Amino acid sequence: MSGFSGHAVHGNPKSPLMTPLWNPANYGGVKTSVTLGVQWQPAPLHILDLSVKIPVFQRLNGVQLKDQFGVMLTWYVEIPTSKSIRNLTYPVGNAISDLGF
Repeated sequence: MSGFSGHAVHGNPKSPLMTPLWNPANYGGVKTSVTLGVQWQPAPLHILDLSVKIPVFQRLNGVQLKDQFGVMLTWYVEIPTSKSIRNLTYPVGNAISDLGF
């Protein structure tokens, strides 16, 4: 096979469209990270979450990009159902905190 039709030829590094990503030995590895986060409730049933992730150990197989760090900002809006602990139809005498715990 020559690869003339645009298809890659296995075992020929000069074949068009060959990439290291096609090699199954270039997948996987081990990553260990430390994540620190904080949550804030600016309004009832709204939660803002800020997390920072820093890798402490990475051993990757083959050609892969290593993680440097990660930052994630998430906004949650809770929609309480009739069986939810945050449902507002509880009797006044129940001792439930603002967070519902």
